[in-house]
Amino acid sequence: MSTGASPLSARRTARASSGPGPATTSIDHARRQDTLWLLGLCAARAAGSTMFMAYPTILSVVKPEWGLSYTAAGSISSGFQLGTALSLVLVSALADYVNPRALFIGGAGAGAAVSLLIPLVAHSYLSGLVLFTALAMALAGIYTPGVMLISERFAPARRGNAVGWFLASSSMGYVLALVIGGFVVARAGWRSAVFVLALGPLVCLILALLLFRGDLGSPPARSAGFSFHADLSGNRPAQLMVAGYVFHSWELLGMWAWTPAFMAAALAVHGTAPERSAGLGASLSALFHVMGAAASGAGGWLSDRWGRTAVIAGMMAVSSLCSFMFGWLLMAPILLIMLVGSIYGFSAVGDSSVYSTGLTETITPSRLGSALAVRSLLGFGAGAVAPLVFVPHLLPTVRGLLSTIHIGFTHAMTDQQITDAYARAYANAPLVRVLPAGQLPEMKDVVNTPRCEIGFTLLHGGRRAVIISVIDNLLKGAASQAVQNFNRMMGFEETEALA
Repeated sequence: MSTGASPLSARRTARASSGPGPATTSIDHARRQDTLWLLGLCAARAAGSTMFMAYPTILSVVKPEWGLSYTAAGSISSGFQLGTALSLVLVSALADYVNPRALFIGGAGAGAAVSLLIPLVAHSYLSGLVLFTALAMALAGIYTPGVMLISERFAPARRGNAVGWFLASSSMGYVLALVIGGFVVARAGWRSAVFVLALGPLVCLILALLLFRGDLGSPPARSAGFSFHADLSGNRPAQLMVAGYVFHSWELLGMWAWTPAFMAAALAVHGTAPERSAGLGASLSALFHVMGAAASGAGGWLSDRWGRTAVIAGMMAVSSLCSFMFGWLLMAPILLIMLVGSIYGFSAVGDSSVYSTGLTETITPSRLGSALAVRSLLGFGAGAVAPLVFVPHLLPTVRGLLSTIHIGFTHAMTDQQITDAYARAYANAPLVRVLPAGQLPEMKDVVNTPRCEIGFTLLHGGRRAVIISVIDNLLKGAASQAVQNFNRMMGFEETEALA
């Protein structure tokens, strides 16, 4: 099994063992050159990442302007994620056969072009969907080539730190985009904000051209033919690195989906006005992303010193403990919630760079791109499912319970069939009210009542239903439920003392 050390890094290791003297000076100079090169690569990655936050930044403005429903607005975000996943798989596979520097420049150039097109031609749902999906496919193309170039340039003893800062630079770009984009959109509109953010991929392209000038020749000879085995068959260390990354993606994207809503709910519980709790909750959650940026660099640096396995195990243990604790802290002081959340954000991201570095050390260099393609496919698949499982609900209320249920059918159903089924099921339930098809219940309609209200809507031509039910958890969920049960036990009308 290959250690993944490149001839370049091997020569530097050999010089390091030759003792002090001119060779030592040469090594110091080479390390300074490597550091400057890495800074340039990280700056390019950070600049290119600014457009990843463009759509979330402008969503509240373009939603009414483009006439977007909640479903349509969400589908543009889904298209962006799908484009990212598809690009990662394709570019990773290509990187075994095409010079990674050329792929990096191509991704940056395409990203800059699409970014500058968005404020000029985006005007509707369809144009937004197409452009943002194309943008994701372009920008995602700089990730795998960057990791491969770092693997080629840095020896294993320094590779974790280098990969860590490369990954951390994307988070820095996200934070920069949220700050700058939010400032501009509030003062000059969404088109100006996107144009300013589009300068990021343009800077990425310029830096890439400077970094890789004169170094765009053909790559070394590669294995013939793409294979999804990708040197993973029988390679247990590499298989474990991929499996760990899949569960890492599941946890991380699930956490990002529900922490803003949780922070908003915690603020509301502590007396913050509902209209302020959502915005402030999102801002506080952004601090977890900042911790994640620091964690990527720190995790890689620590893994160079303590070993990949030790850092992965430590980060997993801490993030699991924080995940278990976090949901119970709703009533805790905000400072304590922020402290645990910051540790959670750090530990959930801290092993990301270690998985990437570990894979470069357990896969034959000529198959690294294919292995990264398989990992991206599985990791993004798990990451795409996670937000659907962790569905947050943010409601401006101090009492009540709302449930969202998703059901798939083997054949298409009609509104009338669902309505009839509910009518039969609750024919003798006077405190359950089923709403007409397409009308969804609201919490305010059941607060201070003993009723349960149920509503549904059909999707995908009747092959899927979303059902929402609401109750007052202090009455139907507790006190009035007890009275209702007593009435049934004693033979009274269920609504006695309740209606």
